[in-house]
Amino acid sequence: MTLKIYEFEVELADLEPRIWRKVILEESATFEMLHLTIQGAMGWLNYHLYAFEIDGKIYDDEKSRRSGVSKHLKTGTEFTYRYDMGDDWLHKVVVTDVRDHTRFDTYQKCLGGARACPPEDCGGIPGFEQLCLALKDETHEDHASLRQWTGAYDPDVFSASQANALISALLALS
Repeated sequence: MTLKIYEFEVELADLEPRIWRKVILEESATFEMLHLTIQGAMGWLNYHLYAFEIDGKIYDDEKSRRSGVSKHLKTGTEFTYRYDMGDDWLHKVVVTDVRDHTRFDTYQKCLGGARACPPEDCGGIPGFEQLCLALKDETHEDHASLRQWTGAYDPDVFSASQANALISALLALS
C-alpha cells in the first residue's frame, strides 16, 4: 500500500499583497492536524477557535479531531478555514495535488509561502493594516509601542524553516 500526500495552498483572504503558504500532509491526517499545520505555517500559536467549511459542512474543534482529510478532499477541492472568530481570519484553501509519498516528503511540512502572517490579536484586517502603516512610519504616534509589542516583526518576511519548526512543535504538543 502506497501512502498518499496531500498538498494544499492556503491563502489569507482579502489581503494584498498576498499572504500564502503551501503545505503537505499525509492522507491519514485529521482536520485537526491540518489546522495545526496551517497554524505553524502561518506563524500562529493555536490560541483561538477555528473551523473548516467544506461543501456547507462545518468541521470545528471537536469534529476536526475525528475527521480525516482523505475522506473529504481530492485534487481541486476548495474550502475555507476560519481562525480566531474575533479577528476573523478567513483563509481560502485549495488541494493542489494528491500524490504518492516519496522518501523526500515529510508528513506535515510547509514547502513555501510569502509574507509574514499577521500577529495574533492584532485586530483583524483593519488592525493589521494599521499595524503595518505604524511600523513603517517611525513618526507614527503608535510606532514605538507597536514595535515593542511586535519585536522584530517584518510583514514582508517569511521563513519556511521557522514555519516547519513551529509545525513540529504544535503537532508534538497536540
